[in-house]
Amino acid sequence: MKNYLDEWKDIQDVYIPQANTIGFQESVIIRDYIPPRETSVFMPEADGTELLRHEDNETELLTSETDETDLLVNENDDETVLATTEYSGDDETVLAFMAYEPIKLKRVKTQEIVEVTGDEFYIGKQAGNNYVIKDNPMISRKHVRIFKQSGSYWIEDLDSLNHTYIDDSMIQTPVVLTAGMTFRLSTDEVFEVI
Repeated sequence: MKNYLDEWKDIQDVYIPQANTIGFQESVIIRDYIPPRETSVFMPEADGTELLRHEDNETELLTSETDETDLLVNENDDETVLATTEYSGDDETVLAFMAYEPIKLKRVKTQEIVEVTGDEFYIGKQAGNNYVIKDNPMISRKHVRIFKQSGSYWIEDLDSLNHTYIDDSMIQTPVVLTAGMTFRLSTDEVFEVI
């Protein structure tokens, strides 16, 4: 396997074109090189804790409530490595893409099904939105934006005059959309996420 870490170049010296793959978004994080361990075993415990035991008997306690990792070091070994950065195997590393399952919205008033496409999807009464609501004067020109981020679809009100609501609560910051939930534009324009 070729060692690419010895060949670092300045970001100004290279051009990496964006990968255009429908339904995927690039997700690249560059980290310091950490050599892989040979074997690690994930062991859920009866008390709800989770352990990661390595072949050298070093044990790491994974705490899911806080997304932190506590390191429990074997007394015979001083080396500790963060569990989330360890990899095993000799396979080549490939670029990972974040897949998005497309979502659909059902406009309750008309029973029309709308498929959310692209990285950003706008709903409003102005032509040029991805979904145009012509028959409701209480909808703003650009009322809401639905966008992809961190593996989920989010909805955000675009300072509309009559606001956007989830469970009768006006949203003031972006909210994650999940299957089965409903949101309302203004007083009577309800959409269900399907």
